Amino acid sequence: TPPPDLQGPRMAQMLEAVSHAAPRGVVVTAVKAISDGHTWRVSIDARSESDDAGIARAAADSFIAGLAKSPMFGPPVRPATRRTVGNSLELTAEYVVTK
Repeated sequence: TPPPDLQGPRMAQMLEAVSHAAPRGVVVTAVKAISDGHTWRVSIDARSESDDAGIARAAADSFIAGLAKSPMFGPPVRPATRRTVGNSLELTAEYVVTK
């Protein structure tokens, strides 16, 4: 495990990567990181809202694709979960991120 003084900057880089991956129309509602030795188990919750379900889904898919392109995240540990709530598409994706 890296020394605690190095974990803060790495966490900041992780949050920056999340913000860059989120396209217009996607709101990140939670980022949870649980330490597991040399990695964090990271869960990201987000919401995509649109009057058009196809547009909301495309924005959510773009967010997941953006995270997958990030060298910090890569593909999710398992497929992202999605659920429709009114005009929103809520999603959760889990990743393993090196500290």
